[in-house]
Amino acid sequence: MNSLSQEKFAEKIGVSCQTISKWETGNVVPDVGMLTRIADFYILRWIN
Repeated sequence: MNSLSQEKFAEKIGVSCQTISKWETGNVVPDVGMLTRIADFYILRWIN
């Protein structure tokens, strides 16, 4: 996820590292609300 560690990314979007790991392995899929938070996070990073 760019230059962020799982830990930092999880902290920024308000989830656990375990959740990030589950997304990456395909065990769990983020819901629409979380996908929006992730998109907003990356849009803000890109703009700044």
